[in-house]
Amino acid sequence: MLPAFVQGALYVHIVASSVALLVGPLQFSQRLRRRSRRTHRLLGRVYLGGVAVGAVSAVLMLPTNSAGIVGFFGFGALAVVWAMAAVRAYRAIRVGDVDSHRAWMIRTYALTFAAVTLRAWLGLLVAVQLPFAGAEPDVEVVFAHAYAAVPFLCWLPNLVVAEWLVRRRGLPSYRLVPTPA
Repeated sequence: MLPAFVQGALYVHIVASSVALLVGPLQFSQRLRRRSRRTHRLLGRVYLGGVAVGAVSAVLMLPTNSAGIVGFFGFGALAVVWAMAAVRAYRAIRVGDVDSHRAWMIRTYALTFAAVTLRAWLGLLVAVQLPFAGAEPDVEVVFAHAYAAVPFLCWLPNLVVAEWLVRRRGLPSYRLVPTPA
């Protein structure tokens, strides 16, 4: 059983992150942006609030995650990168850099979508193990093996896809190495 504080953080995380997951796709609608910039801004604030609360509550839950040290670093990195990408998106729009804002929002939503990707990977990783688990598989062991892989697998591929989308749209891409002058 989780301590009450961690259980509370879990519920807060579920609600806040769900809000971000549901509001996020609306923000990509050109029609919404054209028709009502005010609504776009309001939903953007709701989305960023969901990301902020979701990331902080995720950090609070880290010490009790069931994936051990891999989960601590995988989910911890996700929470930190998620919050940092949201801050970068917000800062970009505040200085009027719409293209950078769009690029960072794509990345931020890719990280938000890690919740969905995690569940897809879990299902796939459990299904792959079952044929080799014997006639009476220990479901808890099969699940534990699958869950051990998802702390990084749920979000790193999402970022790769996001970066591909950013570059495909001609938006400012993130470079690990500075380009030569």
